[in-house]
Amino acid sequence: YNILDNLHFSGYGDLFYFPNKRYLVEKYGTKGYDFTLQTVYSPINKLRLLIRYRQKEKDKNWSDNGDKEVLPYTQRRAKVQMNYDINPVITTTTTIEGSMMNYKGKPNSTGYLLSQTANFKFSTIPIELYLHCAYFNTDSYESRISLYEKGVKYAFSIPSFYYKGFRGAVNLKYSPTKNITVYGKFSTTCYNNRDDIGSGNDLILGNVKSDINVMLCYKF
Repeated sequence: YNILDNLHFSGYGDLFYFPNKRYLVEKYGTKGYDFTLQTVYSPINKLRLLIRYRQKEKDKNWSDNGDKEVLPYTQRRAKVQMNYDINPVITTTTTIEGSMMNYKGKPNSTGYLLSQTANFKFSTIPIELYLHCAYFNTDSYESRISLYEKGVKYAFSIPSFYYKGFRGAVNLKYSPTKNITVYGKFSTTCYNNRDDIGSGNDLILGNVKSDINVMLCYKF
């Protein structure tokens, strides 16, 4: 719904019912709801401000010390994002996101994430650079926060962040000729309160996880 030419409001809501048991819900006849409200404001062409709130409630298994029961489980998420084009070369995105999850009658699990991205698209040299950094702090995996992250060509990722730490990523696109383009990405996550990451064959003995991706494209 367009309130003004530069102010847009949207939202949706769902009600659902499951007559049978399902994954992580050992109970018949469960129900819930899900709704989202969003406002987008663009006072000028270079600036876009987004505010979003989502709330979802459903029944879910809860267990503690061997005791198990099905309880209402509520998820609340809020997001504020600002996109600003500084000039034709530099565009930025600033994001603040928070989450709060809880089982009925149990303590809340909360978290927040702060992130900043900058994209540099030069006109004089055949290089495009994308920088991303984020700080996250959540009580547990339940209150994890997911964030879109640019990848190499035809790829992207939406990693989930939980506990406490920093995330950084650098993307580079280099086109030395009209036929050749090289894409590269380096990303790293550093946890402040963990001594290892993952489990099994993916176990990392340490608090830092890094990835490197490289792609070479040649046009015939």
